[in-house]
Amino acid sequence: MPDPVIYKKWAEQLGIPKEVYERVDSVLDRVIEKYKKEISLFSDGTKTMPLEEIEQLANLMLSDVIGEFMKELGELKKDALTTILTAVNLYQFLTAVEERIAEIEPVEVEEHLEELMTSCIDLPPIPLFHHPIARTVRESMMFQINLRFREIVNDIAESIRK
Repeated sequence: MPDPVIYKKWAEQLGIPKEVYERVDSVLDRVIEKYKKEISLFSDGTKTMPLEEIEQLANLMLSDVIGEFMKELGELKKDALTTILTAVNLYQFLTAVEERIAEIEPVEVEEHLEELMTSCIDLPPIPLFHHPIARTVRESMMFQINLRFREIVNDIAESIRK
């Protein structure tokens, strides 16, 4: 889970409404828990999952994420899918950056900026993030993130040092 203050800051910068970004953690936890077994098969390097099954699992996970948000928020607005997927992708991306920064010395963060960016762009081994719609939203979000990556890294590094 990324630092909540940093997640909130960047969610707001990307125009994600409070009622969405405040629920991402709990919604993702429930959906990932529900598909824990299937995710382990997908992410285990020794087993392979047919592409058809991956696509089916990604569709199910996306449907469940939307369903969970609908349960909590009621009727969703017209552009809710993009907003929700931006919030989910941002959450995952900031978690990845935070994990990578924690692995290196704080004074070395600036030296490893390019490496951090490259390693954190990779999609996580969870089918939801490989869904074509989720990937498209992520690419759009990453364009905005790339422009401010140094600032994001500095925010996270500073919060880790505290």
